[in-house]
Amino acid sequence: MEMEFCIKISPSNCWRTWFVYQLFDTGQSQQPLFVGWCEARDLLTMGHARQSSACAKFMKANPDADLILVAISRHPTKEEAARAGGRLVHQLRPEWNMSGYIMSRKKRVVCLDNGLEFNSVTEAALWCQCAVPSMSAHLSRKPGYLTMHGFTFERVE
Repeated sequence: MEMEFCIKISPSNCWRTWFVYQLFDTGQSQQPLFVGWCEARDLLTMGHARQSSACAKFMKANPDADLILVAISRHPTKEEAARAGGRLVHQLRPEWNMSGYIMSRKKRVVCLDNGLEFNSVTEAALWCQCAVPSMSAHLSRKPGYLTMHGFTFERVE
């Protein structure tokens, strides 16, 4: 299926515009397969989605598959896009955001900046779009990991 779309971006801010987007399989339900956020220039490459092991398997098995990409909100900063996208990941738990991660040994984590609570370090890392070991280093207050993408997290005992 071919379709056209328009995104209004001014030349002066196109490199500083961030979008939250959802990916849907054309033959699937209303539930998105992935929720991500990226700069306007990276929107069509779906870079964060391609990092998911489930997405990689899907793309390998279905190289000509059609996906529907829906840009749902526009933000002036990465942090705002991450907050909005992270809330959606936390709420919807899309398959590709959640796959490929071991969800055992759960220790609850809270974001001190916005109060969001996560069931595990992995879930917090998924929300923040960072590696789980980096999130663990941040939670252990190791040098060089004072914040994770502008956010501060803490373990909940």
